[in-house]
Amino acid sequence: MSYCNYIKAFILVTCVLTGIFSACSSQATQSTNFDPAKKYAAFAVVNLPASTSILDNAKQQSIADGLEIGPIEYYSTQTKDFDPVVKKLTISKQITVIWVVGGLMDVPAIRKSTTKFGFAGNVRFMPVSGQTIPGQ
Repeated sequence: MSYCNYIKAFILVTCVLTGIFSACSSQATQSTNFDPAKKYAAFAVVNLPASTSILDNAKQQSIADGLEIGPIEYYSTQTKDFDPVVKKLTISKQITVIWVVGGLMDVPAIRKSTTKFGFAGNVRFMPVSGQTIPGQ
């Protein structure tokens, strides 16, 4: 294979990979269209197996309260900076509730982030079993 063919192959592979990465990132950042006539609940969920049933309970409570199910954002148990999570959950003024499905100590950090982003709704909490409270 000649030098020119190597260059062409390299450019082709680069273009293909760039296309794949841009397609993936555009899907990840797609925003949901929120009906302005409806109110939504968003969910910040700690990424643990026990979170699944707790999230289901929070969704059921939201529906019972007349809210639609909005965005769900998972976070690690090691998360300290909730700004990226809250930013994704407050993408619409139709989101009126953010459920924290996680540890009790995550709630103050999430409330701090919601204040930073000017979130006008409220924050509710459903604990995930196995999440410890520091000092206890």
